[in-house]
Amino acid sequence: MTVVITGSTAGGDDLAGMGAGWALHEELDLPALDAAVVRMCRDRTAALTARITYRIRHEVAAFASHDGPHLEAAITEAIECAVDVFMDAVAQQPTDTATAFAFYRHLGALQAEAGHDLDAMQAAHQIATQESWDELRHITSVMGLPPEVVALTGNAVMTYQRLLLDQAVMGFAAARAEQPSQRRDTSAGLLVELMTRNRAATVEALADQCGWPVPQHVVVIAAHVADDTELSPALARHPLALAGVRHRSLVVVTDAHGADDLALLLTARVPGTVAVTWAVPVAEVHHATRWAARALALADQGIIDVTADRLVRCRDHQARLCLHADPALRRHANENLLAPLLRERPKRRAALAETMLLWLQTRHSAPVLAPMLGVHEQTVRHRLRALKGMFAHELADPNHTVGLLSALESTMPGWRRDAA
Repeated sequence: MTVVITGSTAGGDDLAGMGAGWALHEELDLPALDAAVVRMCRDRTAALTARITYRIRHEVAAFASHDGPHLEAAITEAIECAVDVFMDAVAQQPTDTATAFAFYRHLGALQAEAGHDLDAMQAAHQIATQESWDELRHITSVMGLPPEVVALTGNAVMTYQRLLLDQAVMGFAAARAEQPSQRRDTSAGLLVELMTRNRAATVEALADQCGWPVPQHVVVIAAHVADDTELSPALARHPLALAGVRHRSLVVVTDAHGADDLALLLTARVPGTVAVTWAVPVAEVHHATRWAARALALADQGIIDVTADRLVRCRDHQARLCLHADPALRRHANENLLAPLLRERPKRRAALAETMLLWLQTRHSAPVLAPMLGVHEQTVRHRLRALKGMFAHELADPNHTVGLLSALESTMPGWRRDAA
């Protein structure tokens, strides 16, 4: 999986290279303000910086003070510099934008290195924008500025905040690009956690570290592959898919939307069957992984029919998945219920079981069953007499016949293969 960087970065590289003297007030289209307004803005700079810094530290978890003094200092310096630069622009003076932008790129890089995602940057951006707007409303109310000046200044605040966020995103993306192996390791750990213990707190922490946006519902896709199979570029770059190969099985956990398309893409990359579960909450991924693996095994055994597209949709085979949920227990139960048939040779056992299964399903007479089985009706009579001798008590009890029917349905594919 890869991290998807959202947000506009248009012009970010050009802006990052601008230094002292760049006319930021022209770029922001700031109106010329009266000297008294500029003076009031300057006087309130420290208080505005303190409010923004305090709220970010206390309201955005990723920027909380317990992350260390290095991050605290970076936040404070970035905000102080950004506010000072904006106030210089308000006064239509030369501005040191390069330093302010460098601070924000550094802040974004620190977030990436700490394993956080862009949500924290977006939240900090919203706080800074809100506090700046509140400050603007206060100053315009006190100074009685005309509406058109207020509108222009407000637009300038919004534009400036977007420029700062763009720089933070650039720093974040650059730092993430330098740690691909770390992301892969974290993604692999997240996939293993989802498939095994699936502890909510651990999943949340790992997802945050590798930038996986946890979907509300996910689908599990599974296929048999070689241990050294390389994932297709489309899958490796998929923003919502976690994928890994373990014990010759490819497992993909992805958002429910578009899962079928992704599964079809995999059929072009793997030689065998691809199993797709129905959508489940993230907390049930470990169950869905088991269902997908069982569906593949049943398809291999011929118990589940595989369609031309080589997709096994688990939703269409829920009854068989339930029937074979515990193979070892199922086998012991079948061997106990069908013990008389196990003493027969494979071909005779399969013929008797086929006849018994069809009779239990339909309760038809020998003349009706014969053409369905492709044999003479006298052959059917001989088989039914033999079966009644083997299962006299069980066939007379409806409670036992249900168990026999279930056992036959689960064992017949294997017995047919043995007889072939």
